Parts: sequence; C-alpha cells; structure tokens
Amino acid sequence: MKIINHEISFGSEARPPGHLSQAGFSLIEVLISMAITFFLLTGMAEMLCYSLLLKQKGDLHQTASDIITRKMEILKSLEPEHDWLSSGVHEETVRDGNSERLFLLSWEVAEGPDGLKKIHLSLYSEPGRSQPIIMATLFRSETLGF
Repeated sequence: MKIINHEISFGSEARPPGHLSQAGFSLIEVLISMAITFFLLTGMAEMLCYSLLLKQKGDLHQTASDIITRKMEILKSLEPEHDWLSSGVHEETVRDGNSERLFLLSWEVAEGPDGLKKIHLSLYSEPGRSQPIIMATLFRSETLGF
C-alpha cells in the first residue's frame, strides 16, 4: 500500500490540509471601524440638516426682501394724497406667489418738516407674529419730488 502525501501550497510556504488561515479582521477591529464610520455619518447627517435649515431661512429672507422692496416701490410711486401715505399705521396681508405663504406687511407713516415723510416698513412671517423678519425705512420728500 502506497501513501500519498498531499500538500496544499499557499504562497511560498506549505500548510497542511486542515490548517486555517489567520488572514482577516478581528472583532475589535470591525467594531472600531464601525464606530468611526457611525461617528462620521452622524456628523455628515447633522451638517446636512443644518444646511437645509439655513437654505430655508435664506429663502424666507429672500422672499421677505422681495415683498418689502415691491411695497417700497409702490409707496414711492403713489401720489402724495393717497390713503396709504397718510399718517398712522397701515397693515396688509401679502401672499407669496411661489410658496403661497402669508405674510403681514405693516408700515407706519410719520410726517416731518417740509413735506418729508418717514415710512417705516416691517414684514412678519405670519399674521399675529411679534418678531419681524425684515424692516426697512423709506424717506419721501414732497419738496424734492422723491
């Protein structure tokens, strides 16, 4: 009877048939790499949420700026005797055409010397809200014509 010895070759060294390879990762290495990955993904998710919040705020301020600029242009083009230019506080609810969101636009007209009118505009994000998003002041002079 003849016995044949078989050897399996792994690279340059020979190993017996039942021998397990030591190549691979330990449980500790896998847990550490998963913890680092989780830490990095959590930071990225937080940055993504924060950037979306900043974009919403930026869009809100852009819309508010557009609304108040349009109203200032309208107030500049009115005749001096128009009701909107009378002394006192005036309010108007404005709907944004893009987002269909409601805003409260308030302006106060104060008479000054020599036909000078100070118009202070405030725009609120919701009717009944106490903190304005944006404020602007317009001076209109009847003697100078602007």
